[in-house]
Amino acid sequence: MEIETIVRESEANRIQAQTWFSHPEKSKVSFRYDERETSSIRSISIETFLSFYSSKFNREPYSVLDIGCGQGQVIQYLNSRFQKIELTGVDSSAQAISSAKKLGINASFICSNAENIMQYVSKKQDIIFIHLCFGLFKNPIAIVNTLIHLLSDQSCIYIVDLDRNSLGEGLNTAQSREEEAYLKDQYRASLTLEEFKQLLHVVTKEQHGVSFQVGNSFIGGFDETSSQFFSLMRNRNLQDALRTSVGEQFKQSQMPALLHGWIIKNKR
Repeated sequence: MEIETIVRESEANRIQAQTWFSHPEKSKVSFRYDERETSSIRSISIETFLSFYSSKFNREPYSVLDIGCGQGQVIQYLNSRFQKIELTGVDSSAQAISSAKKLGINASFICSNAENIMQYVSKKQDIIFIHLCFGLFKNPIAIVNTLIHLLSDQSCIYIVDLDRNSLGEGLNTAQSREEEAYLKDQYRASLTLEEFKQLLHVVTKEQHGVSFQVGNSFIGGFDETSSQFFSLMRNRNLQDALRTSVGEQFKQSQMPALLHGWIIKNKR
């Protein structure tokens, strides 16, 4: 089945998954679970894209756009890492954006659906980060096509999301029936690795100077025997993030496989 058909026929699943962030009572369940189970993944993912960017382009990024920024945790982390960087967070939840703005950091927080991003963001971005919310987009193909137009000449989109084939492993992390219901809806809305690969192929095939990579290995999806993996692992900040996660009793062996997708633009 073509990816366009898969995306169209699964739209109801994505709408259902979104209710766990828009409904007041449901959002308490999703926030509690995400803070407990995904905060370590978040810091590792941030250091992964920073390490990838510096190894690919031999410089630090000047700007980062976080799609689905929630209460601004990623933006706050980046603000503590860099003195001069343009940070923008976008989320459809007015409550989340209100909380993010209270952080008092030098960043722009925008309340908007990802579909309407071009109404609020026009500057080119070095990194666009989509962390564990790709399955919430009404039309992910259209959104990624839009985001590609926001990429600078040396840039990347990094997507981390659930793998639908890992539902069983994901349910092992639930601590209540409510969390099980939350996870079932999120996994039903997600793609498989092959579907994800098809989607990134479709959105990049006619883009000049744009390529993509996908995988489900722990660090960035890169094969642990690849030169790219070893290049990333030489980065001290990524090493520190991994050590911190171990200190927080983060157990890689118990984590379900995630999808990792990179869209890379290099026109220089």
